[in-house]
Amino acid sequence: MIKRILFILPAFFFILSAYSQEFYSYISDRRFLDPTDLIGYAFNPDLMEIPEKDISRPLTPGSYSFGIAPNNLYVFGDDIKGLYNVNQIKTTEYGFQLVLLDTWDPGKKGHLKVIITPAGFAEALIFRRSQLEPEMVFFLPPLPEDKGDQETKWFTDLGEAVVSHPDSLYGMTFRPFLRIQNDPRIQQRFQIRDSTEIRFIEEVEVVEKMKKKKPAKEENVAIAFDADSLLSDSVIADTSLFEIRRKITKKHFIEVRTVVDDDISGRKEMLWREEIKGVNEKSDSQATGMQEKFMINIQTVKGSDFALFLTARRTFSSIDLGGEVYLARGR
Repeated sequence: MIKRILFILPAFFFILSAYSQEFYSYISDRRFLDPTDLIGYAFNPDLMEIPEKDISRPLTPGSYSFGIAPNNLYVFGDDIKGLYNVNQIKTTEYGFQLVLLDTWDPGKKGHLKVIITPAGFAEALIFRRSQLEPEMVFFLPPLPEDKGDQETKWFTDLGEAVVSHPDSLYGMTFRPFLRIQNDPRIQQRFQIRDSTEIRFIEEVEVVEKMKKKKPAKEENVAIAFDADSLLSDSVIADTSLFEIRRKITKKHFIEVRTVVDDDISGRKEMLWREEIKGVNEKSDSQATGMQEKFMINIQTVKGSDFALFLTARRTFSSIDLGGEVYLARGR
């Protein structure tokens, strides 16, 4: 068990550090409706204030970052960088509160308050390392209008892609906004440049075979000859003498395409694909609106089981591919 913990924590720390250096996290990026929604998420604010000291200053992407693991809080930033034990996550009237203990000095107790809007979006964090230090307020930026316009055209929104029936999946493409990876649990917000797509493909193969028909019984038939035809060199095959047999085969596939950073070759395209054996659908009679009501179970030829979740309006919500879950924008 100790070896497993030592492996997971540095992995989370490394991925969080790499991701937070380049991007802010925006208010509209993620809904937090339950404390478990926080696990694996990284907040990258753009403004810091210390009310007691009358300090306010803008932040560059990744200069301060807060990453929440199952039992720890990873903090990047001047003077407060460190690993803090999460003793408890409380649901409060303003959102959530993480009760913290300093890893190196358990006597120091602090907190991280996550301020949530009525719609479930995080708009600010209030961090206090210990009772002896003032609260630091970190604000998350709204999504810039130009970036929002571009992302609206690219990503699949929660109420956008209608799947009327399991068989109507084929030919559809979903462009997820967020990926949740397990072991360790990490939530990654996609950028347009990641070109991440989940496709459902139907491939049709048509094979034609020509078979000669059995000759019919001979009959006395009067044949008229045209003198001009006798002089012609062209011969036209009589297709009535042959039977054409056509075999149509359909195969279905699920395909995931994305672009990832590689230390050696830079950014490169990754492709994963499996043939689908069958699909079936289940529903939750209690779910309404944008809640996940329908589950399309997908079995592959290789024996994998995946689950596509739809809202009560039958629009794409998320897809569980085993070790990773991909979410529509607005989840």
